[in-house]
Amino acid sequence: MSKPSSNLRLALVRLPDRAVSALVEASVAMGVELEVFERLLDIEESSHFDLVVLGRTECGEDLPPTLRRLKTLHWPAVVFGEDPSPEQRSEWAQGGVVIDDLGSNELEPAHLARQLRRWLAFASERREVRSLQQRIEETECRFQRLADSVPTMIWLTDERGSMQWANRAWIEFSGLGLTAIIGRAWNEGVHPDDQVLKDDVAACALTTRNGFVSEARRRNRDGAWRWVLERGAPLYDAAREFQGFLVSAVDVSERRHMVDVLQSATLAAEMANRAKSEFLANMSHEIRTP
Repeated sequence: MSKPSSNLRLALVRLPDRAVSALVEASVAMGVELEVFERLLDIEESSHFDLVVLGRTECGEDLPPTLRRLKTLHWPAVVFGEDPSPEQRSEWAQGGVVIDDLGSNELEPAHLARQLRRWLAFASERREVRSLQQRIEETECRFQRLADSVPTMIWLTDERGSMQWANRAWIEFSGLGLTAIIGRAWNEGVHPDDQVLKDDVAACALTTRNGFVSEARRRNRDGAWRWVLERGAPLYDAAREFQGFLVSAVDVSERRHMVDVLQSATLAAEMANRAKSEFLANMSHEIRTP
């Protein structure tokens, strides 16, 4: 367990007077700020504590609201006192609370000082974990805002090719909510004439775990078929384990239409040129023939 960091705040709730005196003395020696309360619910919501030490009497009838409050405020806690029942231990563990198996006869100041150091180390670790979680949440939030701000459709798949997330552009294109997208194969909703080719692309990408580029018709929210160009990049975690694909896609229907128009115009021009050449050749032949 790591060494406790400084500037920690500790709350003692309904502990025996002897334990409170010993812990106050130990906390002063360690430079830890400490406050004593009769009930956890007496602590104002605007307060912040890195650790709450609860007396066993706090685990009786007040257990449900106590757990809810701790989980809401993200306060790590230690239950101090006699061993709880297996049912209570399980319920507290599910609420993220540590049970300290300290009997009521272990209230000597030296012993409590050692316990306090261990509790504070636990609080320091929990604070670091919480800080890391907040940074991760902030990063995910920034990524979500960035992904939703671009017109490109973006989605993530797992290692089996099932969609796990999509940005706003894809949701608006497909007309499917995020809950309907999760678990959906990314090649669903493809035009029947393009399905075999699309399935082959997906199978090859998942087998080789290489990037891919494909173009196929997909049904949009209005039921119309739109040409969509997709580019997929494989995703790996820190251990280089394959996690799935990040896929970006754009609607290229207008481009495809322009290409078709250009090809038709080119073909028409070639046919007109051929007809012109044949006409001139026939005219030349007739002129030369008396």
